[in-house]
Amino acid sequence: MNRKSAYLFPGLLALSLLAGCGSSGNSGDNTYSSAGAAPSAAGNFIRTVDLGTATSGNAIPFWNSFAYTRAQYLYTSGEIKGSGRMTALRFRRSSANISTTCPQLTVRLGHTNIGALTTTFASNVETGQGSQVTVVNDLNFTIPAGAAGEWIDIPLQVPFDYNGVDNLVVDIEKLVACPQSVLVDTQTAANMRVETTTAGSATGGVDSSRNMAQFVFAGGEAKLDFGGTDNNSWPFASGNPRIQNLYLASEINGSGLVTGIAFQLNAISATGAYTYTLKLGHSTLSSLTNNNNFASNYSGSPTTAASAVSFTIPANIPAGEWVWVPIPDGAFTYNGTDNLLVEVATSAGTVATNFRVTPIAGRRVWANDPTGTAATGNVDDQAYHLMLRFNGGPMSVVTAENAIATVFSTSASGWLNLYRAAELGSAGTITSVGCRMQNASSTAASYANYQVIVGHSNVDALVAASASDFVSQTVALSGTVFVPPGLAAGDWIELPLTTPFAYDGKRNLAIWMGTTAASGAVGNHLCRLASSAARYPNQIASGTPGVATVTPINFKFDVKLNISR
Repeated sequence: MNRKSAYLFPGLLALSLLAGCGSSGNSGDNTYSSAGAAPSAAGNFIRTVDLGTATSGNAIPFWNSFAYTRAQYLYTSGEIKGSGRMTALRFRRSSANISTTCPQLTVRLGHTNIGALTTTFASNVETGQGSQVTVVNDLNFTIPAGAAGEWIDIPLQVPFDYNGVDNLVVDIEKLVACPQSVLVDTQTAANMRVETTTAGSATGGVDSSRNMAQFVFAGGEAKLDFGGTDNNSWPFASGNPRIQNLYLASEINGSGLVTGIAFQLNAISATGAYTYTLKLGHSTLSSLTNNNNFASNYSGSPTTAASAVSFTIPANIPAGEWVWVPIPDGAFTYNGTDNLLVEVATSAGTVATNFRVTPIAGRRVWANDPTGTAATGNVDDQAYHLMLRFNGGPMSVVTAENAIATVFSTSASGWLNLYRAAELGSAGTITSVGCRMQNASSTAASYANYQVIVGHSNVDALVAASASDFVSQTVALSGTVFVPPGLAAGDWIELPLTTPFAYDGKRNLAIWMGTTAASGAVGNHLCRLASSAARYPNQIASGTPGVATVTPINFKFDVKLNISR
């Protein structure tokens, strides 16, 4: 996250219609609607990086022996297993402490592509994945009294949007010694810490004593990845499978409105079309070993989150990546205390899709249920890897970027982008659209005649006849936008929408971004995209609104959508 965003100039906003673009507004086509309703509260969850065995306590960063300390810690995306709006950082006490205040504490967070820290602080951050962000600034930080094993909570003054794809660097600097040291648990992780006690030093010593950490999120995606690589061809298959999976509250470690569900692939996907029903509900059971009755496993009534919904899984999504399934119907709020049941019944399917599971006893009830009426099933140990999206965080598509293009041009120019439902996963109100900047740094620039047009789409690949690519079109932004200076490569250029768009979560999403006439800007800002004929067939197209034909090509723009329900 970077606090610098593109924005509309006050007084220069001109809401106008484009020839051939349809009317602004929802055109009666958006089946999902939250008009007049305030967004629901953000869900919350915690991801813990715990390698299993704590070593002896360490006083960094809360040290009284030196006036100055600075340390960087590296945590990988595979260790964090989550993404979204990070609001707090925690370290665990290794011994009891009395209350103490550590003066002038600063914390910075940043995405990175490195897998091991170097001795130079600056080389570990801003590696093309975005700016390092100061989330706690020169704070007199009070650590309350606590017992060994309790967590020290460091609330972030500025939330940080962690993308869950890149690794994370936590940079902590303290200008004045603490009155007394507070020891925290560390674990051995090679080349995951660099530290110095010399004020102003650009370098430090690299070692393997990394602090155990918790990352607190308000909205975003909690991965329930059990580390296995076993395979199961249900629940989305050509037969009529019905499964019910149990997840423990301790594995989720969160609560709130669930707006998205994703399964992890264990093999490259083939194109598959499915019709399915999904139920979510609470359970007091810790194992399904002694109970194989679908209905009685629930504590209370389940919520039908998807009722006979049809969707498509695209081809050529690699093993290890995640597929979002649409849940546009009932809204389920997880209470964070009970365990969770996820029940999928597939009534129609074209191919078997191989999903990743880990054997854990008593986690699945299954039935081959062609009539959809089976009351009971068989119990086994298939725990599907699952991702839960909690309301309040962004919905992003982050690719392995290897190409660039511009949606901020000095002349009439733009791109139509297609995002498939399996890449998105949440119904809700989209309030901003962002692209990930490729330029090393941004210069200040104003782009006149700028528009963002959003609509649903029923095509899985764009076609040359542009009228067929949109079901409906909303002019979500029209006017002059300003890109501020100081953005780094990998930062998001975010465009707040003046007309939010209600995305139904079932269909694909089409977004056109660009200038409709000469912009008067000084230079172009480039946005990242990936190229793959197999993975992204005809997913973007060049052309301006109103033209009869466009030119589809095999790319995918990175996108960040702020969405709430």
